[in-house]
Amino acid sequence: MGVFQIYVNLALTFKLFFVRDRTDYLKIIVFVVTILTTFSTPGIFHLTLILIAFAADSMNKKHINRLIKTATVLFFIMAIVVLINQQVLTLVESSINKLVTQGTSYQIRLASIIGNLKAWIEKPFFGHGIDNGIQRALDLHLRQFSMHNTSTTTSFLAIYGFPFVIVVTAPMLLLFRKIDSKTISKCLLLVGLFTSIESQRLIYDQFLYVLYFSYFMRQKTLRIDDGLDKVSGSRKEMSNV
Repeated sequence: MGVFQIYVNLALTFKLFFVRDRTDYLKIIVFVVTILTTFSTPGIFHLTLILIAFAADSMNKKHINRLIKTATVLFFIMAIVVLINQQVLTLVESSINKLVTQGTSYQIRLASIIGNLKAWIEKPFFGHGIDNGIQRALDLHLRQFSMHNTSTTTSFLAIYGFPFVIVVTAPMLLLFRKIDSKTISKCLLLVGLFTSIESQRLIYDQFLYVLYFSYFMRQKTLRIDDGLDKVSGSRKEMSNV
């Protein structure tokens, strides 16, 4: 469920902040309930930051009332689900315990980051390569906790080096910088995204590269829209002459 929650959280982010379709409450509720029922700790944390960013971006009485109503509906839906299926209650308790006690999954994620960073320090500019980078992270720290590396950005550092990470992450930062929202909202969205990404190793996943090229696709779309606006404006001026 860890990777799945990233897709759904990003879909919710695009709907609320890029498409800015904020009145389709049914789809928004479906997204939120789907994320909650993954019981992924990073996913729920990411969702919380998205909702806080949305609230910060919509600070007027009308939107706040809508947000409260939506949250109330979600609460009752989750309460009904828990009452119907006691197994869901067990999963909820497990998620809360992971947040409070910082259980095994937290330790593995932290060990992945530390192991990757230790490997990166050895070869900071060009990395160790795929096989050697993964192996060095295991040998230097991760093996004490797990054989599974669960960090994306620090894996890139260990495997490819610092310049590659800059090339990959810069367009993502620029993509969110273009959002027509408050600075605090942009920062919260980025923190949520990178928290989710760091909870999984996505170095072989197409998702990251789609997100990478989304910035360039959006820039091209904006240029086309600007060009069409200029042409339309010129035609209006000519018709008025």
